[in-house]
Amino acid sequence: MLARVNDRDPKPPAPSDPTTPAATGPKPRASLPLATVRHEKLGLGTIMDRELAAQHGVPYVHLAAFAIDTDRVRERFEEVLVDEDQLPFGWEIFLTAQFLHLAFEHAHEGHRMLVEDAVQAVLDRPATDAAPLGAQLPFAVYDLVRRGLWPEEALSLFDQWRKKPDASLDDLEPLWADALVAAGELAHACLQCDLEPPAAPPVQEAWGRFVLAARGAGVGDDDGAADAPGEDDDGEDDDDDHDDDGDDDDGEGDADPA
Repeated sequence: MLARVNDRDPKPPAPSDPTTPAATGPKPRASLPLATVRHEKLGLGTIMDRELAAQHGVPYVHLAAFAIDTDRVRERFEEVLVDEDQLPFGWEIFLTAQFLHLAFEHAHEGHRMLVEDAVQAVLDRPATDAAPLGAQLPFAVYDLVRRGLWPEEALSLFDQWRKKPDASLDDLEPLWADALVAAGELAHACLQCDLEPPAAPPVQEAWGRFVLAARGAGVGDDDGAADAPGEDDDGEDDDDDHDDDGDDDDGEGDADPA
């Protein structure tokens, strides 16, 4: 069973505010420029960046969408669940880190540059902006670096943080102790969450892979790991399912977390 939140802050500081070591409560969401039709339907600020979507294509869109939709679940649960039923503190950071760890290869230069560009874009937001949906992404990358799962060189991205969030991220240790099972349980909770609009299809599929991997069954891959970004279960590139700006075939963008 996952530990539950009691009297704890809901989330570490927004990455765009290096002067604040810890959040004091849920942050208001401002209406910021949005990247896709789906984002516009959400009516909330997100980390999705049009220029990065055009530059890096489907893999970036899937990463941003995963972070966004996972953060939407966190926000929804904070609204409807009582304290004793809340998911573990920082769970959205952990689950995003798991997606990054499985879906991106740090030895692949293109993947490494994509992730670093995505993190930098979030950190470059003005400190006066409210934290956008998906803002846990830099924390997820930072946690991977400190655990030796992403190149140490990426630490330079976080030089602007006056105080590093190590103490808060240490609280994720119980999740990392049995990461496969924890990721599966958290992903199952995400799939059960009533989101409107629903999470993007690639995000739902990624959550489903975590659930099945935790049960010892894979989807597409024998090891149950998430497919590489931009690939279907057969390993083929799925660029044909997306426009250059990250749109699905239904005409709506992948602006939600995946």
